[in-house]
Amino acid sequence: MSDEEEAIKILDKYGKEFTKLQSRDKNRIWLSKFLLKMLGNIEWKKILDVGCGSGFDSIRFAKSGAEVVGIDISKKMLKLAKKRCKKVKIKFYIRDMENTGFPSESFDIVTAIFVVAYKKNLRKVLKEFFRVLKPGGKLLLVESHPIRKMIKYTGNYFETGKHWEVFRRGMRFGYYRKVEDFINTAISVGFKLNRMEEPKPRFGKEKFFPHYLILLFQK
Repeated sequence: MSDEEEAIKILDKYGKEFTKLQSRDKNRIWLSKFLLKMLGNIEWKKILDVGCGSGFDSIRFAKSGAEVVGIDISKKMLKLAKKRCKKVKIKFYIRDMENTGFPSESFDIVTAIFVVAYKKNLRKVLKEFFRVLKPGGKLLLVESHPIRKMIKYTGNYFETGKHWEVFRRGMRFGYYRKVEDFINTAISVGFKLNRMEEPKPRFGKEKFFPHYLILLFQK
């Protein structure tokens, strides 16, 4: 089974559960608000929300005045997203992040929030993001912090590659990467790093390591 097929299987099986967890997770809700502040004024900006899932962040972007396009590989997740965003106008498409099919220089902002971990070839993904961004456009990349992954699962920060994790009543996978892997790969395809954030968790017991790695790049 390919990575894409495995990812679709996981998303289709746990999609509703992911959505419920997001809506109740105080840290995740805080993160969404924090990301909006990082992006600044997005009114009338055209945003591509990659791996939009059930539309958790897409909806917030649209409510802030952006023209939002969401893509995902899971039909079930997009069906859920369409149900949840009836009060805002968002276009959703079934697309792969390695080949989105959009014209070059189409978007002001690309957001990839907890999605690139599903892809083995990070460089190919980032090259596609670079292609669809307008000159001066922004890429907001968010992943689970590698330190958190190391503490919770591998015990070794340098143990990169594909790993399976216990999730609720099942398993999910992701490609573990070091912080430098994200930054250096993005720079190699033409991006400039504008800002990096490793916010301290606001809620819960796990407050001694960062949960999120947030990278803001510019074309």
